[in-house]
Amino acid sequence: MKAIIQRITAIFIAILAFFGIHIGGSQPPVEPAVPDAGTYTVQDGAITFALRGNATTGYDWTAKTDNDHIKLTEDRYVSDSVTPPMAGVGGVHYFTFAAQSAGTTTVTFHYARPWEQTDADETVIWLVTVGADGAITAAQSE
Repeated sequence: MKAIIQRITAIFIAILAFFGIHIGGSQPPVEPAVPDAGTYTVQDGAITFALRGNATTGYDWTAKTDNDHIKLTEDRYVSDSVTPPMAGVGGVHYFTFAAQSAGTTTVTFHYARPWEQTDADETVIWLVTVGADGAITAAQSE
């Protein structure tokens, strides 16, 4: 039941945002050239995951690993840049992990409201492997 209410609320907010943009006569927001949810980059012994979200809704991404082969070194959210600035604009949550030791770990990302005691609305799971040489590879798990 809560999931249905959440979906209806999200649709209602989207409708309000749409009409608010056009009634005011300004252009709709343009999505910046950022990775889609579930993408990653590897550089200098670190892997950075980029997940689309919208912190203005109360939802946020959290990350959890199942061992110490990688260590979280950065956790930041960047709002999309739109002109004029407006409420309700989404963004990208970046998580950077540094290689610590050779092996494979599972990184589980949950997108949910922290105060709600329900299952996450979305879960993304990646298998990350750190080679003996420190090279990092990743594959999305289903």
